[in-house]
Amino acid sequence: MDVPLLALTMGDPCGIGPEVVAKALTQPLPAPCLVVGDVTVMRRAVATCGVDWPVAALDQPREVLELPPRCIGVWSPPGMPAGLAALPMGQVQAGAGRAAIRCIEAAAELALGAGAGLAAEGWLGSTGEMGHALASASVHAGFLAAGWVVALDGREGWRGPALRGAGALIVASLAAKLSPAGAVAYLLIPLVIARDATMWRARLEWMGWRAPRDWRAPFVGAVAGAFLGVHLLFAASLMLGYLVAMPGGRPYLAAIAYDIGANALTAEWLFRGAIFSALWRRWSFWPAAAVSTGLALVRYLLDPALPQTAELMAGAVFYTLLLGLGCCALRAWSGSLLPGYLATVAFFAAYRILLV
Repeated sequence: MDVPLLALTMGDPCGIGPEVVAKALTQPLPAPCLVVGDVTVMRRAVATCGVDWPVAALDQPREVLELPPRCIGVWSPPGMPAGLAALPMGQVQAGAGRAAIRCIEAAAELALGAGAGLAAEGWLGSTGEMGHALASASVHAGFLAAGWVVALDGREGWRGPALRGAGALIVASLAAKLSPAGAVAYLLIPLVIARDATMWRARLEWMGWRAPRDWRAPFVGAVAGAFLGVHLLFAASLMLGYLVAMPGGRPYLAAIAYDIGANALTAEWLFRGAIFSALWRRWSFWPAAAVSTGLALVRYLLDPALPQTAELMAGAVFYTLLLGLGCCALRAWSGSLLPGYLATVAFFAAYRILLV
């Protein structure tokens, strides 16, 4: 029986994708993992991150099984542009875009078993599920990175926290797909963010990384989010006929762990912490809250997990607007992100028992 493998694409050679992948590979993974990309780009990324692991070029994907521990295997698929490591970092480059697309195509071919038998069905679950896990982690990692860039005003220092957060998100997302119990890894992500944010505390107070001014604020936030969630349940069940039922213990707790460590965390960090706080320094409350909430609304409407029915889309707009504006108000009143974060977690804890 073939040993199941994981394959990660390196991302944009001129962006942070290679560094995110390099850091992620240093974490415990559920199976041997190779990188689909350019070996010179990955060697540069490893050096940038300070990861003391060698990078080996693979002629065939399954050669990764022959590598010693703590060694990164990189397979460069046919058709990759040359000279990627010489491209300037942080700039849009056509060659880098072509390379990223070619890596995605090659990884998809491998996942479908087109050339190397990497279909990991059974022990690793369907390739679609693992791909969804990586996509979800990438989206939330992007939110975290964007928040760090805004929080530090684009200055040096954002890359390390962004990479550590991204690595933790990738590991947690893959672990949760393998088993509901693996979702406990999501609970470590707030600790990773807190560790990095504590180092930048003086630079992050303006965006709400501080204790609330009023000790009652966290309780107000939790109660407000729970009230909005219960209102959603009553409206959906009585007006639209949707069922409300507590799901199985482990899947429900896994969903809550995802909300705590990814969904609510990245929403508060980016939309209320970075974007709202930055705009509020220049504008009055309502324009800043409207822009922040509008961007958060777009994020949820584009979520593939949201059922695409008219009534549910309308409900998502209504409740996301209320939740977003409420969290902005909590941020403004308390001076802290914590009340809005607790409101978001409480709201989704109620939403998870709605059978949609």
